Amino acid sequence: MGKKYLETEDMIFELADGVVYATYKKGLKLMIAKAKKMVSDRKKFTEGKIYPVIIFMSGLTSIDRDAREY
Repeated sequence: MGKKYLETEDMIFELADGVVYATYKKGLKLMIAKAKKMVSDRKKFTEGKIYPVIIFMSGLTSIDRDAREY
């Protein structure tokens, strides 16, 4: 299986060996609207298929309660 890559305003997605690696960009302040957009972007990226996801959160500066619960 080859690699697949997508960079958005707030994240970088890479699909490799059946796993989605998602990296938050530096300085990200995550609120509910962005969280919903990220989930939508991931679903488009994976074309509706289910994969395990590993999220690298070192770029995350803050996350509000609604985004965290979502």
